Amino acid sequence: MHHYAPEDILSGPYLVTEFGKDKIVESLGYLTPDKFRLTLLNPDFNVEGWQKAQWYGTDYTVQDFSEELVKAPSKPAIVQETPLVRMWHKKDDTFWVPKANVYFALKSPLSYLSPLTCVETRLYTDLLKDALNEYSYYAEVAGLSYALENNTEGFVLVCDGYNDKLSILLQKIVDKMVNLKINPERFKVIQEQEALKLAEIVENAFNPRPLAIAHRWDTMRTHLISRGASYVYAREVPNPKNLNSAIEYYVQVGDFSDADLRVRLSLFSQLGNEPCFDQLRTKEQLGYMVFSGLRKQTGLIGYRVIVQSEKDAAFVESRIEAFLEKMRASISAIAGYDNTVIKEMTPQEFEKHQLALSSKLLEKDKNLAQESSRLWSHVSSRYYYFDQHMHDADLVKQLSKEDVLSFYEEHLAVGASKRRKLSVHVRSQSVGSGSTDVGNAILQGATLLQGEDAIAEVKLSWPLGKGAVPVAPIESYFKP
Repeated sequence: MHHYAPEDILSGPYLVTEFGKDKIVESLGYLTPDKFRLTLLNPDFNVEGWQKAQWYGTDYTVQDFSEELVKAPSKPAIVQETPLVRMWHKKDDTFWVPKANVYFALKSPLSYLSPLTCVETRLYTDLLKDALNEYSYYAEVAGLSYALENNTEGFVLVCDGYNDKLSILLQKIVDKMVNLKINPERFKVIQEQEALKLAEIVENAFNPRPLAIAHRWDTMRTHLISRGASYVYAREVPNPKNLNSAIEYYVQVGDFSDADLRVRLSLFSQLGNEPCFDQLRTKEQLGYMVFSGLRKQTGLIGYRVIVQSEKDAAFVESRIEAFLEKMRASISAIAGYDNTVIKEMTPQEFEKHQLALSSKLLEKDKNLAQESSRLWSHVSSRYYYFDQHMHDADLVKQLSKEDVLSFYEEHLAVGASKRRKLSVHVRSQSVGSGSTDVGNAILQGATLLQGEDAIAEVKLSWPLGKGAVPVAPIESYFKP
């Protein structure tokens, strides 16, 4: 009470009232390995040759950290490369626990060659997991677990747990994959009776071999939406009693490997995350589910807003575009906009969002599972950009409001020359409660796609974006 005013007694020692950027930067400069001190206390240390403290006679010793201890954690390295297998490995040098996480990507172009093979792959996955149910329960009791999912390239198998027994679990799963026997009764539970003809296909044992088209097929690419275009793909909810409609509003921005574009989009997503929910969900009450953020596809990145609402999807799209326009006003601090909707952003608030995004990117993995998942995402993307988060965090700090505003004007603003927009409307069969005039204006200003044939036709006119290109030559990742 002698040091603070009455209104500051509770918060005085804890609440920072002034933003001192220079002092923060100076303090962060001290957070380096050469200025770090670690104190270890243990009654069982061997104290032979140690010094004694002057006053209390406590035994102590001082040692420098070894270079091995203070060096940055290692990145994954390629330890095996054959026509069939590329093996990445990283020793746990962070958490030091007797556990391991193993990821396998089992790839085959047949898994997603047609709707039929897609269904077969999914059925096989479900049947395999069903056959492993009992065994996986006992494995989980012993501290081991697995996950198996199919995707557009084949399967992803993940095993984790105590490393001395992990090979036993893996062997059991692989044996079951190769020798899966279909139980007709269990098959009926998973799929309708007429699908039994697929059993013979999924019973076939694997016979892996190099494929002549492997390199060409291995490069997954995404279609580029026409520049300056606005597309709406609309379809009805099958259930006539379902009153909910939904929309995914997606603006394709550009190449993932463009670091400057990537961090501008990331910061815009950070700036708009809370205001989007507050405006569309809380204030306009368009629906319970509102989400916004960056969307990453193979080689490309974009911005999306997802809303589930009882209002008409076209009307909701008009409100999304109104929100984006107010975000532009917020970032540029243009006078005349209703500050009760989104307040004008001060430089201090902008810096706060920069710091929040940078801190999120640099947030340390909390356990081995998080680290493994993060590293696997870079392997499966085929960019192998293991320290992307560190580079992006540095670039975010260098951005200005003008950088984010110019990004918006070029890529997100309605009518922008570089804008590539596609929205998906899943409409309730009941009449929407939004403004018909506003909804019609949205539909009239866009190219309307209805039915699978329309989607297939327009995709023929869209070029393919670049495939994933490693940030460094693949040879540089081989373990020496």
